[in-house]
Amino acid sequence: MLFHPGIFFTTIAGQKVDLAYPALIVFTGGLAGLATPILINLFSGSGGELRNTIVMPDTVFVSIFMPFIAWILIAGIFFILCRLLSGTGSFGATLQNAGYGCLPLTLLSVLFLINGIVAGRFTEPPGTAGTGVVIGLGLLSVLFIVWGGYLWTHAIETTHAIPRNRAMVAAAIVVLLYMSPVLINILMVSSPARYFPG
Repeated sequence: MLFHPGIFFTTIAGQKVDLAYPALIVFTGGLAGLATPILINLFSGSGGELRNTIVMPDTVFVSIFMPFIAWILIAGIFFILCRLLSGTGSFGATLQNAGYGCLPLTLLSVLFLINGIVAGRFTEPPGTAGTGVVIGLGLLSVLFIVWGGYLWTHAIETTHAIPRNRAMVAAAIVVLLYMSPVLINILMVSSPARYFPG
């Protein structure tokens, strides 16, 4: 699916909508986000312990439930855009395939988890990182979001029976919306004096 999405989405096009695997993809990404600060503490050079890591309810909500909300919003945007572009697919199929398209974002969350462990072990205070690392992770995020857009293009092209160029337009809109906070963060980190004079 990651490298041949056209074949994958064409194969499942005639099958019954099944949200179990897409939900697992989204949940795994949220779980990785929740585990990252805990593992940073556990692997910190200062010898952190699990009991010193307090996970607040709002943190659990943001890490676990927000990815599901984002998934539904992404599917909703795709559904509306594809309807405007003369698409014919159902919302259920759009939700399913948008979830599959989130797989690169979940892989990115796992990479951030690994980075968090490394940062916790080799940086002091735990979890801190230099500007270069932050920019590098930001650019990596952009790459994986674009990869998700590649999957979404094939997903909605098949789901809504629209031409590839229209599917690319819809996917590009969602990718730009998803990517905008990352780009803003990169600009702020790379040019702090511009945004925080003095």
